[in-house]
Amino acid sequence: MHQFLHTPFAQTQRLFEPNHKSWVHSGHLLAFALRTSALSYVGEVRSYAKDAAYLRAIKTY
Repeated sequence: MHQFLHTPFAQTQRLFEPNHKSWVHSGHLLAFALRTSALSYVGEVRSYAKDAAYLRAIKTY
């Protein structure tokens, strides 16, 4: 029984039980944090690419 609790299936089942709202809440927070960090990373990459293109444009003149 103890081993069963560590399987992914048991953990996902526990997530959907109504009395484990904190599990679901922390899952939502984790997803939100991952999404925001991914978005900021993409934004940094975009601005870096823009700067690189700008520098290249200056060099060609």
